[in-house]
Order: sequence, then structure tokens, then C-alpha cells
Amino acid sequence: MEQTEWTRIFQKKVDDLNKGDYWRLQFDDSIVPNSPNQGWKQYIRNTGARFKCTTCGRSWPSNKAMVVFHMQLIGGQGTVKIRRMRQNCKQCSAAPMEIPSITSENIDILLENLVEKIREKCYHEDLGRGNKPFVNLEVKSPHEPAHSTSSSDTDRMAQAEWTRIFQNKVDDLNKGDYWRLQFDDRIVPNSPNQGWKEYIRNTGARFRCTRCGRSWPSNKAMVVFHMQLIGGQGTVKMRRMRQNCKKCSAAPMEIPSITSENIDILLENLVEKIREKCYHEDLGRGNKPFVNLEVKSPHEPAHCSDAPRCGRSWPSNKAMVVFHMQLIGGQGTVKMRRMRQNCKKCSAAPMEIPSITSENIDILLENLVEKIREKCYHEDLGRGNKPFVNLEVKSPHEPAHSPSNSVMLNCSRPDPPSLLEALRPVFNLSSIRPVMNMSTPTTVGIDFILFGILGVVTVKRRSTLYVVNLLIPSCFLITVDLLSFLLPPRSVDRSLFKMTLILGYTVFLLIMNDLLPITGDTIPLMNVFLSLCMAMMVTSLLETILITNLLCGSAHYPPVPHWIQVFVLHILGRLVQLPPKPRDLEETVFQNPAAQEMKVSSVVAEDSVAPKQKGLFDEDKALQELRSLGNDLQIIHHQLKKQLGGNLSSEEWIQVGFVIDRLLFGLYIVFISVSFITILIIWMNSNDIS
Repeated sequence: MEQTEWTRIFQKKVDDLNKGDYWRLQFDDSIVPNSPNQGWKQYIRNTGARFKCTTCGRSWPSNKAMVVFHMQLIGGQGTVKIRRMRQNCKQCSAAPMEIPSITSENIDILLENLVEKIREKCYHEDLGRGNKPFVNLEVKSPHEPAHSTSSSDTDRMAQAEWTRIFQNKVDDLNKGDYWRLQFDDRIVPNSPNQGWKEYIRNTGARFRCTRCGRSWPSNKAMVVFHMQLIGGQGTVKMRRMRQNCKKCSAAPMEIPSITSENIDILLENLVEKIREKCYHEDLGRGNKPFVNLEVKSPHEPAHCSDAPRCGRSWPSNKAMVVFHMQLIGGQGTVKMRRMRQNCKKCSAAPMEIPSITSENIDILLENLVEKIREKCYHEDLGRGNKPFVNLEVKSPHEPAHSPSNSVMLNCSRPDPPSLLEALRPVFNLSSIRPVMNMSTPTTVGIDFILFGILGVVTVKRRSTLYVVNLLIPSCFLITVDLLSFLLPPRSVDRSLFKMTLILGYTVFLLIMNDLLPITGDTIPLMNVFLSLCMAMMVTSLLETILITNLLCGSAHYPPVPHWIQVFVLHILGRLVQLPPKPRDLEETVFQNPAAQEMKVSSVVAEDSVAPKQKGLFDEDKALQELRSLGNDLQIIHHQLKKQLGGNLSSEEWIQVGFVIDRLLFGLYIVFISVSFITILIIWMNSNDIS
């Protein structure tokens, strides 16, 4: 209802513009503050609003409820996208983000200010006045930015902006390859994996501290790209280096907010680097400069996520390596993770990956192969692990500097090429493949521990979504197609109805295509069902075309072949309760009283004339007229007989069409019944299992 109120007031305000353009208001939670798309104008305003927690029922006022407007005017068509930034309850843990409830008075003030911004930014009018103030609410506690719309939500929308611009740029390559953009915070500057190319660029961006709410600009916001092209498939991994607030103690690292203009410049330079490094083109030009921001303080590298540390190195004989292994159907999988440690002399030091010598890698993987033989092939080797080469350690191991599960999961990164290369001579990679970044073990033994399978995780989709949105509507549509067989084919054109139904079902599948499960080698049963539904609809349309053709053009067809008479009319006809009609054409023709009387009279006339034929034949013209009339009647008799035979052939073809129509109707009923029962059984079983 509140959106209707916004739209009503907005239309009332824009009607006062008197510009002759059509403006519309859209609610879009995907727009990002300070990052309008190219060609769009932005207007951001705080207002007074109330929020209500759907978890605990608590409500609170705020005078910092942000409303973001993005506006555009093209060819007399104006569009305003609006997003009301949310807040969550500070007294609930994991509270959802709530939509602000804004009074009609403040909505009126907001939209009045918006229309003035439209006149300034879209019609280039100079009004020379500021925003009209909104009605403040009585707020008892200060605004806490940490409870406003989450940065992760905003970052997801920014990622969509990056992906959209990237796809537009790579489409101009015209190389025939498919490129995709991935956001990966695990890639390390100046350390691309083997076979990957790197491109690093600084740009202008803004940061906002989620703790104190302070924002600051920076022209040293680093963006790292790693790119690779293999077999027509191109991948670009991207990482935006973070910064933290220098005024907060233990401040979190914040994601940079980059304007659409600088994103466009960055990705344009990236595409040029792809052409140079992946397609080996010599462009001979430098990077396009980005748009600088006004920065009042110098860049401080200590607050960047790539800030240099103390450079200290230390040995450890407690560097843990975890292996999870599984063998199913001739396919073996080994998942591997190296546990990290951080520097005990640096505050907030990152978790570092251990550097393992080739000798210890060889020992590790040799022990791993023995564990595979014991745990996967059930061989009894009867010997322990081969000891690794100890390093000289001057201080005892401190578990406090080893990672917890949560830290490791957030900070793990892919294996370097050296360890992957070491796996190749040990494993047959066609049957065993290494996979990185798995969960930690539950027990710790000696220096390097080898584990078997700790558990198997089964991922199941919730069936309710697919049943309600895909299967039930499909069953309804195919039931409507079934009921169309009840329409009389002689007086109603079924084909138009069925073609409309097929078109509607096709549009339905295109809309719901994103809901279809994405699988690997196997085809989901649901996809098979949807394909069968479409096949049945198309078959019924083809059958309707055949029936219509038989009804309208059977008079010009030759007689029905004997095998069709036997198979369709006699066998299938009796199966679908439509037996053939008895043929009595000959009896009907010869029992005609007029024909019988004419035949007898002609014979009697011939017999009566025969004795007197010698003397009176030439003189009796009346008798000749009677004979001529008899011949004409015989010709008419043959014509009627031929016409009646043609009508019988046409009726047989029509009967063939009715039998096929009744047969397909029965098959349709069987298919729908079996489908309904199967869906119900599978759904009930899946609910029982879950």
C-alpha cells in the first residue's frame, strides 16, 4: 500500500512540471548509492521514518533513513528508480533488514525535492534553492550505521554492475570466446597462479566505515585482475583491495565503492590487457586515466589490506596438512587443505600459508597413498607414517597463532603450482583429483595427519518451490489441453485453441527457466516431465490438424486401404468403443422399388414384343422410346451407385479420424493420471526423507 502512496504523490508532483514528458516511478532495491549507471542522475536524501523488527516486534524512529533516487530522461520517457535503505534491530541477533515506514508528509516533501532535482539535472533549470526540510522524529538514541543496510548487500549490487559493464566490454572483442568475471578475495597481488596473467591498477574510490560511519576518498584504491584463456573459455578473477578507518581501533577492512565511470575505465583498460596478454595483440598505448577524487589527506598504506608486514619468517614442525579422500565408482577424490599460522609479533597479522619443502611434500604424499590403500582399498599394510624432515625450531609451538575454523575458511587460498605439480607423479589424475579449501579435522595427531572420510554431505533441493511454481501449473495447462478434446471438431476450430495453449506454455517455461535445476551428467526427472508435457501438446495439435483435414477433404481421397480398415476401424475402433458401421450399399440400391419396376417392365416389354417383332418392329416407335428410356435409367442408376460409393469412402476416412481422436484422448488421460500419481509419490517420499 505504501508503494501506491509513493506512486500517487509522485504522479501528482510530476504533472506540475508541464514538460510534456511521461515520468514513471520504479522501486528497485538493486541500485547502489553513489554508483548510478551511465547516463543516470542521482539524488540521495535522509528523512524521518520508523522501523519495526519482524523478529521481536520492537519499533524505533530514525532521522537518518536514507532514500536513493536514480533518474533518467530519454526521448520524452522519464524513469525514476527509488530505493529505501533498510535498518535492522540492534537488540536482536541476526535481525533482518527492515523497510522504513515514512509518513505521507515526509513522502510529499521528499518527492517535491525530487521533482526540483529533476528540473535541475534533467531539464537543466537553475532554481537556486536548497532542499525543503523534512519533519524530524523524536529519536532517543543516536544513529548507528552498523545497523543500516549491510555492506554485503550493497556489494552484491555493485558486483552486478561490474559484471554488466564487463560483459558489454568483452562483447566488443569479437573473438568468439566466452569470458566471465569472478570476484575472488583469495587472489594475491603479484602472485598469479601458473598459466594466469595479471593486471593491477589503482583507481579513485570511496570507503565507508561500518563501525563509526565515517567515509573517506582515496585515489590509491587498488584493483587486482588475474586472467586466463583456455579452450575458448576466458576467466577473469578480480579483487578490490580494502582499506580500514584510521580513526577506529581494530576497524574492519572496508570494500571500496567505485563510481560507474571509473568502473567503465578500469574494465576498458582490462579488455586492452586481455587483448595484449591473452590474444598477443600489440596495441601500443597506455592505460586510460581514471577520474581522481578530491583527497584531503595523504595515502596511508598501513590501513590497506595489502599493507606490508614485518617480513619475519619462522619455522614450525606443527604445520598441519589435512586430506579428505573418497572413492566412488572408480572415481577417487582427495581434498586437501594446509592450515595457516600468523605472526605472533604483529598485531592483527594475517594468516600465512606454510611453505613446505619438496622433500616433505614427497613424504606427505607417499604417506597419503598408503592411507588411500588402507582406507579406500582396505589393504592391511601394517606400518606407520614415514617421518618427515624436522626443522630447527627455537621457540615452542603456540596454538593461539594457529587459525580457528572460521578464520581459516575466510582466509584460505588456492594451492601454488608447486604442490599441484608434486601431485602429478603420485596420482593418476584421471581417477584422483586434488581439491582445495575444505573443513578442518576433529582430531590432531602427529606432525602431519592423514584422515579418511569424516562424513558425506548430501545436498537436496527443496521440492516445494518446483512443485508449486513448475509442476502444478504444467499439470493445469495439460489438463486444459485434455479438455479441449471435448470440443466438437465439426463446428469448432480446435487448432487455434491448442496453438494458443502451446504458445502460453512456451512463454511460461521461458519465464520459469531460471528455476529449473542445473545439473551435470544426469537429466532431472522434472525436466523430462516438462518435455513430455510439451510433446503431448504438440502431438495433440498435429492430431487436430489431421482430424480437420479428414473432415474437410476426405471427399477427394481414394478409398481407405484395407490394412487401415482392419487395424484402425476394426481393432482400434473396438478398443475405443467406436466399431465400424455395417455396409449395406448393394442391398439399398437394388431394393429401390422404382428401379425394380423399371427393370421388370423393360423385360416384359422385350418379351411381349419378341413374337411380333418381325412385322411391327419398324412401325412401333413407342416401344423404341421405352427402350431408350430404360437405357437412360440404367445410366442414372450407375451414377447414383458411384456417388453412394464415394460417400461411403469419405465416411470411412472420417471414422478413422474419430478413432484416432478418441485413442489420443485416452492416452492423454493415462499420461496425466500417471504423472499426478508419480509427482505425489516422489513429493511425499522427499518430505519423509527430509
